[in-house]
Amino acid sequence: MKTIYKYKLDGTEVQYIKLPFESEILSAAYVAGDVVVYALVDTKSEGEKFMEILAYGTGHEISKNISAHKFINTVTIPESGLVFHVFAKMIRSTNFF
Repeated sequence: MKTIYKYKLDGTEVQYIKLPFESEILSAAYVAGDVVVYALVDTKSEGEKFMEILAYGTGHEISKNISAHKFINTVTIPESGLVFHVFAKMIRSTNFF
């Protein structure tokens, strides 16, 4: 069974989230004061994976090599006018099948 879940980001440049193995990050957005990522999750999936999420502001220096990361979305914070660009990549899986 597939379901879309929302994962709140903590506002740091580099962070990690745990997802079921059969998941795909769909987008990032600003919702009710938080930056979140939405993922399509197979709730029956065995195993899990850890995703590295990067969020860089426009004009900010990118401190990591992001060539292996997938661009997710650009998110604007309306109250401040700040704009962040969100990237993700899988860094570890516990699925051994």
